[in-house]
Amino acid sequence: MPSSERCSSSSRTIRTLVKDLDKKLNDARERVVPRVHEMNEAQEKLSPGSPTTPQVDALEKAAKKVQDEVDDAKELFKKDADFALWAKSQRGKADKALDTAKSTRKRVQFLEGPVQARAEAQKAWKDARGKKDPVDRAKLA
Repeated sequence: MPSSERCSSSSRTIRTLVKDLDKKLNDARERVVPRVHEMNEAQEKLSPGSPTTPQVDALEKAAKKVQDEVDDAKELFKKDADFALWAKSQRGKADKALDTAKSTRKRVQFLEGPVQARAEAQKAWKDARGKKDPVDRAKLA
């Protein structure tokens, strides 16, 4: 086999490898980007004043999906430094979103627990104060 044919063959092989790598990188990005958008939307829907458990669950679920997709593409980190940097930044955003979800979940649990119980107790106390009959007051308290 002449040397020009070997060079031609090896350059075709290299081009094929590069095309395959580009395809894998694009596929990985196409899987991660929609998950990131979903996570961003869940973060925007999270009410700062009065978050709800379903909102927190949606954010947590979306962030975990981003983490899973990035983890599935870890083999490509060694092959493309730019992709690795981008994917790690997306993973960092997901980690921050999970931290937000965790702290917000604690706040929601507090609002649904002691704060709600106190409001219910105050309402029952006001209702009981309005009753004249001691038996009726005992039922409300």
